[in-house]
Parts: sequence; C-alpha cells; structure tokens
Amino acid sequence: MANDNWFSIFKSSSIFLGDDTVYRTVEHVFQAAKSLDIKERIRISKLSSPGAAKKAGRKLELRPD
Repeated sequence: MANDNWFSIFKSSSIFLGDDTVYRTVEHVFQAAKSLDIKERIRISKLSSPGAAKKAGRKLELRPD
C-alpha cells in the first residue's frame, strides 16, 4: 500500500491519543499505544517515519492488557 493512499496507516496526519501528544501517522499511534510509559509514547511520536515507529514498537515493553 502506498504512503499516499488515504486508507494507509502510514499516511501523514495529525492524531491525538488523549495525552496531549501529536502523532504523525496511525502507525505512530498504534506503536505508542503498546506501552503505558509516557516517555516511550512521546519518543515514538517524534520519530521521523512510520517505519521507524514500527521498528521502535517491536522493542517496547508491552502493556499488560
């Protein structure tokens, strides 16, 4: 799926998860939501690409739920 596809989770947009942090893509939100650690969420929100967010999400300590 191309990054410019409207349905792509890699499409650029401004998304708020409820913690006053702006996420660049749905992929950033998805990966950040895997953790309860706000510092990790903010770090992921600032990553330059959805691919980088995806890679970082693989290294997170997952939330228990």
